[in-house]
Amino acid sequence: MFIEQELANFKPSGQLEKDIVRLFRDYDMNETADHVLRVTKAAETLANQYGQNIGAARTAALLHDIGGIIPQNQMVTEAEYYQLAVFPEERELPMLLHQRLSRIIAEKVFNITDQHVLNAVSCHTTLKHSPTTMDMLVFIADKLEWDRKHRAPYLTDLQKALDNSLEQACICYIQWVVSTDLLVLHPWLDDAVKWFGLDI
Repeated sequence: MFIEQELANFKPSGQLEKDIVRLFRDYDMNETADHVLRVTKAAETLANQYGQNIGAARTAALLHDIGGIIPQNQMVTEAEYYQLAVFPEERELPMLLHQRLSRIIAEKVFNITDQHVLNAVSCHTTLKHSPTTMDMLVFIADKLEWDRKHRAPYLTDLQKALDNSLEQACICYIQWVVSTDLLVLHPWLDDAVKWFGLDI
């Protein structure tokens, strides 16, 4: 298994940012490393704005994409090894599993035990039913600093929504992604749609 074999000799230094960047660089994922650092700054800003623990937000943001170092053609097998119930949508689009695999790496490799951090990591792509403030914060930080070359088409609306609340920002992004940019509807995203009472 990737995590047990590839990361067996990786010893965290205690400096999470440096460790995360090093791992991404080792797997030739420089753009993802840069994205993660931008998301971390956005998460710190949002944590300050919404009265959340800045250290926890920073930790979750640094770890949110680390599951992406696992090759996509191994993600389903890796998830099953750790006894995750893999949704059909994740089998169709394995990259969706990276959020839950990031949580496993956070636990197994970096010894993270804070459930608020781990939960936010595990749903940062899709969100979920009954999200916590930390879940929404990391979800939105990721969307503010999306990892594509051009400017996010929803960014202006998202920033305006943030002036009202994290909930409004989540609604803004979910409405955009479901109507514009969705390859498959992950069950957790569908749950979030229903949680926010959206008619999509």
